[in-house]
Amino acid sequence: MEMIIKKITTEKNIKLFIDEHLNEGRLNFHGVILRRAYIHPLNLIEIVKEAIKIHPIIEVDVSRNVLGAYAIDMVKVLMESKIIKGLNLQGNSLDRSAIIVAEEISKSETITVLNLSRHNLGRRSDDRACGIEVARHLGNSKSLIELNLAMNEIKEDGMEVVKGLAKCKTLRYLSLSDNQLGKAAIDILKEIDASMILDCLDISFNGIDPNITNSPNEFKNIKEIINHSLRGECF
Repeated sequence: MEMIIKKITTEKNIKLFIDEHLNEGRLNFHGVILRRAYIHPLNLIEIVKEAIKIHPIIEVDVSRNVLGAYAIDMVKVLMESKIIKGLNLQGNSLDRSAIIVAEEISKSETITVLNLSRHNLGRRSDDRACGIEVARHLGNSKSLIELNLAMNEIKEDGMEVVKGLAKCKTLRYLSLSDNQLGKAAIDILKEIDASMILDCLDISFNGIDPNITNSPNEFKNIKEIINHSLRGECF
């Protein structure tokens, strides 16, 4: 790891490397490991640790870095900051690590925006889906306002995921887009309306008839429902 950090230092210097990816308190390391093959996840963790020490960072994007289990260490480092409000962990192959990640984040008093999309949280281990455990932990959050759980193949566990998240009374935006909710999708939608108060719900690409979500006065506790049925509608 020392050799790789030295290479970054020689090439640009760690502080300059950080500055290159920093904009008004927002640290953007999206896909940096894939773009710079000499950076190991442990290196990225050390760089992020240095960044939050020398800059007042309020948002961190470490999406698409294939962190895997290293995401646990990344999140523990980020939780040392008391001012970070937004965290993007999209597409990091967390699998079971997502459970510990969610538990750590649930303890934060500052994280309001979290992206945990593209992690296949529907994958089962010991007859239990990661998504259910993740939702139960995040349900304990006292600060979370926006949560993205899109493209996680939650499938038939959607109802239990919603029941877990319903404990989080600060949540106002939720994306369950593209989770293959199947026949239970309508019941899940009704459960969300019954157990949460949301400004916006994105439940696109789950096979729900748009006529249902567009019906006036059908849903009392969801101000806006996004329900794209064609991929082209997103762009």
